[in-house]
Amino acid sequence: MSEAVNYSLGDIASLLSAATAFEGMPRAHAMRLAQLMEMHQYQPGQNLTVEGQSNHGWLMLVVSGDAKVTSKLVEGVSPVIYRRATSGHIIGEVGFIDNQPHSATCTAQTAMHVAQLRRDDFSALLEKQPLAAAQLMAGLLKVMAKRLRHANMTIQTLGVVHHGLQNEIASYKLSKAA
Repeated sequence: MSEAVNYSLGDIASLLSAATAFEGMPRAHAMRLAQLMEMHQYQPGQNLTVEGQSNHGWLMLVVSGDAKVTSKLVEGVSPVIYRRATSGHIIGEVGFIDNQPHSATCTAQTAMHVAQLRRDDFSALLEKQPLAAAQLMAGLLKVMAKRLRHANMTIQTLGVVHHGLQNEIASYKLSKAA
């Protein structure tokens, strides 16, 4: 980890153990993961991820600061804000797992510190300490399941809106035909 940042391995391990995704992670596993992570800083307005660009094989844990996560729905239209990412949030987990481009853009809103884990370091951890690696993957699955449930609710809501709009269009067409 960079010595220019004033976060200790213990600070990172505590955040891993307390973060929603990794709640209950044994301290020894959290310390081992913290040892593998590198600290990086981002300034307000700087992108941590860019939708459609390569993941470059890393996962980020927000240590401090605030970012917004957005996605373009249609070219030329303002991006939709999906969520905020603050201390304890994970960024880049989908691309970390499937090695595909980022599905969203994450932009720092304040000065941020993030701890990054490289996929190569995770692979080495998987061989040497499979229980610690499994704990990390279980946490990532928990994050992804929560986001999938949220996406499902959004799709259901959009389905209701779509149905209502279809009814309005049909009513409008009937009134014009009459």
